[in-house]
Amino acid sequence: MSLPPGMRLTFTGEGGTRIKDFLRWVNSWYAMLGKDYDGSTLESRRRRVAQIHVSCLPQSVAASFINALDDDVFWDEEKLKDALVEQFHDGELDDLAKVDILSTMRDFQQGDRDVFWYSRKVLRLLRRKPAGLQHHDDILIDYYIDGLTSRRLRDLAISSFCKASSRETPYKVVKSVIRLAS
Repeated sequence: MSLPPGMRLTFTGEGGTRIKDFLRWVNSWYAMLGKDYDGSTLESRRRRVAQIHVSCLPQSVAASFINALDDDVFWDEEKLKDALVEQFHDGELDDLAKVDILSTMRDFQQGDRDVFWYSRKVLRLLRRKPAGLQHHDDILIDYYIDGLTSRRLRDLAISSFCKASSRETPYKVVKSVIRLAS
C-alpha cells in the first residue's frame, strides 16, 4: 500500500523537510497501514525500515548517509532513526528560518573545538540555507574561513577555493577543507 504521489513525503537531508518532521510523518503513515507495519514481526519491522530507506531520495545526502551505515544500524529502526536525528537535526539551529544566515555564520567560530566538529556544524547550517541566497556564497565562505583556527587550513582554503574564478559553493568548500584536514 502506498500513498498517492502528491501525498508522499521524501527526505533528502539538504533542506526543506526537517528530520523530526519526516520521522513523525513516517510514524503516522505506519499507524494508517495497520498490522503490516505495526513492528510486531520481523517482516513488519523490515517493512518499516524499508519505508524510511525508500523515502530518502536516491543520490541525496540522506540516502548516501544511510547507505554508509553498518548493517546493524541500517536494518534497526530505532538505531536508524537515532542516527538520522544525530546527523540531520541541530537544536541550536532550529530557528534558522527566523534568523539571518549571514549573522549566524558571522557569529559561528571554531573556538577550541576541532576542525571536523566546526565543519560538520557549518555543513548542517548550509544544508538549511534558505533558497535564493546564492549571492551571499562568497560572504559565507569568508565567514567560514575566518572561523577556522588553523592558519594552514585557512591558507589552503583561500588559495584553493576563494579565487575570483572559483565556482565552488560554500558546501563544497567546507567538504574540501574536511578532506584537506584529513
